[in-house]
Amino acid sequence: MKVSEALRSTWAITDKEAAGDAGYYRRRLESTGVVAAFGGVEVPGKFRKISLGFPKVSFHSEVFAHRTRGYSVVEEKDSVEGHVLVHICETGEHVPKDLFLIFCSDVIEHVSRPLTTTEAIQVLALRLQYWRRFFENRSVEGLTLEEYVGLYAELSFMERCLIAGIQPTETVQSWSGPLGANQDFLFGPYAVEVKATIGNDLDLVRITNARQLDDTGLEQLFLAHCAFDFRKGSGQTLRALSQAIRERLNSAADAMEAFEERLAFAGFGESDEEPYEEFGFTIRNRRYYQIRGAFPRILESSVSNGVSDISYSLHLSAAVEFGIVENDLIKLLPGKDVHD
Repeated sequence: MKVSEALRSTWAITDKEAAGDAGYYRRRLESTGVVAAFGGVEVPGKFRKISLGFPKVSFHSEVFAHRTRGYSVVEEKDSVEGHVLVHICETGEHVPKDLFLIFCSDVIEHVSRPLTTTEAIQVLALRLQYWRRFFENRSVEGLTLEEYVGLYAELSFMERCLIAGIQPTETVQSWSGPLGANQDFLFGPYAVEVKATIGNDLDLVRITNARQLDDTGLEQLFLAHCAFDFRKGSGQTLRALSQAIRERLNSAADAMEAFEERLAFAGFGESDEEPYEEFGFTIRNRRYYQIRGAFPRILESSVSNGVSDISYSLHLSAAVEFGIVENDLIKLLPGKDVHD
């Protein structure tokens, strides 16, 4: 059983066991290497929690305790057993539940791999540093309108790839935007940046950094542009599109898990309500461009020293000669079903 599945099950069981009395209702998780790992629920509040146990003699000057957006880390010294327990508990702030699950699963998976507790403690320190930076940089207000529209456009392109016969695992693994990549999709040496428009000017897109349209190190770079009508009570909602993709991934467990992970990183949890829930998208125009040569863009290599945070507006009417049809683009991408 995967760590995420074990945690889901353990949290569900302990949630039912948690009575009105204050306390920590927990169960030990199996197969966690040299680390004793527990999952449970903290009452009051029924906050989900994991605990990692290490021999006290393995600790030196490590200090893990901290609190940041979405969770807290507390150290507890067990004087009877001679162990140190590191507790990670959600705090009830606006963090998608799926994201907290991914966070805890990632920590447990990493600390379970080392062969010694000393190495496991070092790994724990690194993972907590990584996740602390991630949560501190994450918005707590949910998706902005721009992020919401952009996420729909990315999922729309993903669906087009799946319909065209690109294998589910390759398609989902290529979705790199939520992981901080410069382009939204990375199919090996081929990359696709996705942009969306819901305003009246279908010709204008916003490029948010100098690397988004930089093909350095790539064999091919493409721009996918979608123009939508965005109206309340009309069209397909973001949640409906994400569910449609789940149905296409239903027979590919690895692809489904990667999809849910990236959705959470993008800030869109399965159980989280968004302010635009009732708004739907209707496609008006879908265009593709090959980024090469004299394509209108600002490259990092052309920017003077001392200039940073480059963003600019691009008028696609100046890029007509670089247009490419969807089928020709998708044929170039790795992962196409050989039987298709």
